[in-house]
Amino acid sequence: MSDELQTKKMSRPAPPDAQTIYESFTKYPSLIDAILEIVDNSGEYGPTTRIDVTIDIDKHLVTIGDDGRGLNETTMLEMVQIKKRDHVKGATGKYGYGFKAAEVFIAGIKNETSLIISKQQNTFTWGKPRPNGKFEFQINSPQKGTTDYEPSVKRWKEFAANPRAKSGTLILMKACSSHILDKKFIKELEERLSVTYKNFDKQNIKLYLNDKEIIHKSIEGNALTCTTPFYKKACIYKSAGPPCKFVLSVLMLPQGDTRYPGINVFRNGRLVGSQLKLTLPKIMGAQASMRGCQIIIEGGSSLDDFLRISATKTLQQSQEIDIGFRTYLLKDTGLKKAIDAIYETGRSSQKTKTDGTQWVPFLNHMSKFVKRHARPILMEVSEGHTSTPLSSGGPPRAPKTNKGKTNPGRQKTRINLDKYKGGCSLKLESLGKDGMLFDYEDKILKDGNTQVVISFNSDIPWVNKMIDAELNDCNKDFVRRAIATVMTMRDSTLTSEELTQYRILGKKLNSNIDEYYQNFKELTNEKKVSNG
Repeated sequence: MSDELQTKKMSRPAPPDAQTIYESFTKYPSLIDAILEIVDNSGEYGPTTRIDVTIDIDKHLVTIGDDGRGLNETTMLEMVQIKKRDHVKGATGKYGYGFKAAEVFIAGIKNETSLIISKQQNTFTWGKPRPNGKFEFQINSPQKGTTDYEPSVKRWKEFAANPRAKSGTLILMKACSSHILDKKFIKELEERLSVTYKNFDKQNIKLYLNDKEIIHKSIEGNALTCTTPFYKKACIYKSAGPPCKFVLSVLMLPQGDTRYPGINVFRNGRLVGSQLKLTLPKIMGAQASMRGCQIIIEGGSSLDDFLRISATKTLQQSQEIDIGFRTYLLKDTGLKKAIDAIYETGRSSQKTKTDGTQWVPFLNHMSKFVKRHARPILMEVSEGHTSTPLSSGGPPRAPKTNKGKTNPGRQKTRINLDKYKGGCSLKLESLGKDGMLFDYEDKILKDGNTQVVISFNSDIPWVNKMIDAELNDCNKDFVRRAIATVMTMRDSTLTSEELTQYRILGKKLNSNIDEYYQNFKELTNEKKVSNG
């Protein structure tokens, strides 16, 4: 008897706790990103010709409507249900819960007043996007003359993108009190809407904000003049999975235009990231010419895993990307050469060159260990150079001391060991003040041997002086550790996830190193004075 009771007890239906599920949804970076998520849905499930976004500051109301195919009871339930869906090729969606996550972010966890009103072949269907305590969704298609019919018609006439259309969908959401809806917000939303939907022009979709038509604005800069034009270059990155096809452009923004420098990513015609660094050297650096450099990547959902695009279809400025993809992006596409050419146009003409011969005996010694490295190399080296992301970031960028000039009075120091043929070599190269301490590349020499070249960041003063100085225990230990780290990065010791964590932790661990180096120099100077 007790076994029977236990079985009945264990088999009782237990609906999931809705609030717990909705709280676990990925949070959007901003209210604008959540609104764009719902605009995406309106553009995808067409045929849509018009999308209206309405922001009512006084009522704190966000309304998004379209004149697409509309929803019936079955399709509305599919829209609000939490379940896995097959991804449609060419769609901007990622995981099938974008609408749910966006609605919760806009309205808040505890606000269950949001409403969906849809029309299909002149038949209205309304529903609530949140379930009740039994995890049941309220969805109804009211008949003309019933209690629910007239309120649906009234709201449709007031907010619908095209009230006379036979079909369409309307989403009404009371914004959470933590969101600020004011004129400044509307202006920012207008700017984002105007640059985000590159694909809407091709689809003949008109976009409106508070009854004002939004005209798409291209963010593209001008063609390069310092090197071969680099525009709409077709690229294919091949890895273990399906090939990733994308288009790459390198441009220069007009003088004074600082809105969209750095890396900008379009996914299925939708701008998902702008003003990014993505760990590429020199991008968004202090150099004046680099502040105007613009890189545009255009592709489909195959970019997701390699760029690590989040479930909210957004990218963070300094986000880590797939190491193999980064290598391909820099080396095989010619992007690194284009970036270097742009950088050189803004470099100071004053340079101090040293031949780096003081490092040759030390490098000869270290090359023996590099050649005897026990573990297999993680990446095959092809002819030319293979750049791989490396270690930690340098100190924070210093405040501007002379506006209009880039690092005024700074001398460029570059170690020149181009003729050195050992197993490992080094050089000083500008990687940006907020860039890595050092990077590396694998180089094929004329005799067929491989050389590991470590580039130390000349934009970080203490690194610059460390490499340029006469050899001592301090700088030899620094270079020795760099070589050991590089060799670990190149072999199969670490997984790609561990490499990512290493970079993140490295930046945090080195955040105060410049300050302590400065303190060391001050103490050294004080001792000299006291002993003088």
